[in-house]
Amino acid sequence: YVKDSSKKPRGPAEYSFKAALVGVGAKFLTHHGGNDLTTDNGMDVMDNFDDAASFAEQSYPEESEEGKKIRDFFELCRQLAKDLAELLSFMKSQKKCNEKDFLDRLDKFLKSWDAALPDK
Repeated sequence: YVKDSSKKPRGPAEYSFKAALVGVGAKFLTHHGGNDLTTDNGMDVMDNFDDAASFAEQSYPEESEEGKKIRDFFELCRQLAKDLAELLSFMKSQKKCNEKDFLDRLDKFLKSWDAALPDK
C-alpha cells in the first residue's frame, strides 16, 4: 500500500473502484496478481463504468478537495470509457466497416484519452 510500485489499491477511491468493478461483473486474471482484467470483461466494464465510478466517488466527502479531484477525474474517464466502448464495439462487429468510420471513432477515443490521461 505504501510503495509506489505496489499494485494494491492505495486509497479509499482506488479500493472502492476495484470493488465496484467486481460488483459490475469484472473478472481479474489471478495469474497476474489479480490486477488485470480479461479481454472479454474489458468491454463489459466499459459498458458499466458509470456505476463503478459512482461507487468510487462516494469514498470521499463531496465537499472535500480530494473528493472534488476524484469526481473531476472520473467525469473525464466516463467519456473515455464511453468512447472506448464505442470503438471496441465497432471493431468487434461482424458488419463490414469503412476506414473513415473507424478513424473517426479512433480519433474521438484518442481525444478523450488525452483529456483524461494527458501524461500517459
